[in-house]
Amino acid sequence: MSYRRLLPPTVLLLATSAFGATLHIPADYATIQAGISATQPGDTVLVAPGTYSGPGNRGLDFGGTDLVLRSTAGADATVIDCAASEADPARGFYLHNGETAAAVIDGFTIINGYVTGLSPAGYGGGICCNGTSPTLRNCIFQENHAWLGGGIHCTSSAHPLIENCTIRNNEADYGGGVYCIYDCTPTLRNCLINDNHANGNGGGMNIRIGSTPAITNCTIARNNADDEGGGIYCWNSAHPVLTNCTLTENNAVNRGGGLACAYSCAPKLTNCILWNDPPEEIAAGGSTLTYCDIQGGYEGEGNISASPHFRTRRGFDYVLWPGSPCMDSGTGADDGIDWSNISPAYGSYNTQAPDMGAYGGPEAVGWLE
Repeated sequence: MSYRRLLPPTVLLLATSAFGATLHIPADYATIQAGISATQPGDTVLVAPGTYSGPGNRGLDFGGTDLVLRSTAGADATVIDCAASEADPARGFYLHNGETAAAVIDGFTIINGYVTGLSPAGYGGGICCNGTSPTLRNCIFQENHAWLGGGIHCTSSAHPLIENCTIRNNEADYGGGVYCIYDCTPTLRNCLINDNHANGNGGGMNIRIGSTPAITNCTIARNNADDEGGGIYCWNSAHPVLTNCTLTENNAVNRGGGLACAYSCAPKLTNCILWNDPPEEIAAGGSTLTYCDIQGGYEGEGNISASPHFRTRRGFDYVLWPGSPCMDSGTGADDGIDWSNISPAYGSYNTQAPDMGAYGGPEAVGWLE
């Protein structure tokens, strides 16, 4: 588990209460959907700690209203339990009416979603973003099930910002953690995509048909695919851009434990680590990798093949040991982190050059407590 620096709830409340009305769950409305349905654009719905389930607390729909839905105590204390099954299907959220980045979901755990069938019924056990661009922040998508996209599904030119989120232990036929299709351009930043499973392709992520997600400072680890692409699978002109990401301990039955692609895909990876992803790190012609550490090697400027020497330190997984060959071996701007605060041993090794992996680069400050 990795920890991130989050604003205290009191700061968040002060930041939002100056604009629009503020509604409280359950003090003002008994269910989350009742509060959402009572809002106007710019309003904020604050949800008290607790577990919310049953009618009005699953299948949540903003109805095209750009509002802020925020917990007061964070995801660990505020759970949306869909309690769904094959006989009683439901997802956490369905946003499909043109919501923009001003539609915010902040600080919830969404669990036990279960959706099946064809589009859109089987899209996204945790959330489905259908042609919308919400902001998903500080959320946990866990133990959800879907046909496409166990945790998160993006379709039809959706462009959500997914920031400081954990997507773990979800399952789908395709895209155990995240599924993107039809020209979607989501931004994922400082996220964990771990321990998801696909019965087909894309244990962590499945990216298809013109979609170009920007994935920065993310860890994609311990995902499994029963076919191809344990970490990420790309198909038919999908062009993800990964910067300072770590792909490790993913597994695919057939090919591309870290990354697999088919049909004119061109992923671009910079400052990334791909290590210990059997049966091989990359099965993806057309990929461009620079300043990456790839087990077994891969052609490209600045690439290396050397053990990154991962460690767990103060709650951070896959941190680099002092003296790791991935330290100061990246390109671009430095992370600006004083790693000697993590351990004095780093002071003599980690200088102002950017590192490879999820803790390197200028956006890595988001990982700090």
